[in-house]
Amino acid sequence: MKLLPTVLFLCILACPALSTAAAPEELFSSFQNDTTYQNVLIERIISADTIVLEGGKKIKLIGIKAPQAPRRPKVEYDKNGLPLEQIVLPENTFEEKAFAFAYKLLVGKRVRLEFDATKSDEDFMTVAYVFIIDTKVLANTEILRYGYANLQIQPPNFKYADQLREAYQEARREKRGMQNE
Repeated sequence: MKLLPTVLFLCILACPALSTAAAPEELFSSFQNDTTYQNVLIERIISADTIVLEGGKKIKLIGIKAPQAPRRPKVEYDKNGLPLEQIVLPENTFEEKAFAFAYKLLVGKRVRLEFDATKSDEDFMTVAYVFIIDTKVLANTEILRYGYANLQIQPPNFKYADQLREAYQEARREKRGMQNE
C-alpha cells in the first residue's frame, strides 16, 4: 500500500503533461505558432467568405460577410480536368460575380492563415485572415476592396480592423461591387 504513492509520484515525474495543464492563452499561442497553417492549399470555395483547405478544413474569413454562393456555380473544366477561367457577364447575378472573384483570387493558391483573439465564430466555424503567399495579399481586404462583401468586424477580432475598414470604404467611394448594384 505504501508503494502506490511512490508509483504515482514517478508517473507524474515521467509525464510532465499530467502534472501541468496548459492555460488557454498557452494553447492559443501554440495554435498561432503551428506551422500547419503557414503554407496550405485552397482546394475550393463555398462562398466569397468561406474557403475549404486541402484536406477538407473549412475556414471563414474574418471581418467580411459575403452573399451566399450561387446555387450552381458555372465552373467549366478543360480536357485535363482543370477549371477554366470564368467569364463574368453583365447579366450574371451579384452572387455569381462575388463567387467568381473569390474563386479566381483563392482557388488553387497557397495561403498562410493568421488567427486573431478567437479561433472560431458563434457558429463554431474556424475564422482566420487569409494571406496569399505568392502575392502577399490579404484576401479578406481584397474581397472588400472590390466590393464583393460587407464589412463585419466582430469583437474581439480587431487585428486588421483598420485595413478592413479602409478597403470597405474604398469600395464605397469607388462604387465597386455591392455599392454599384
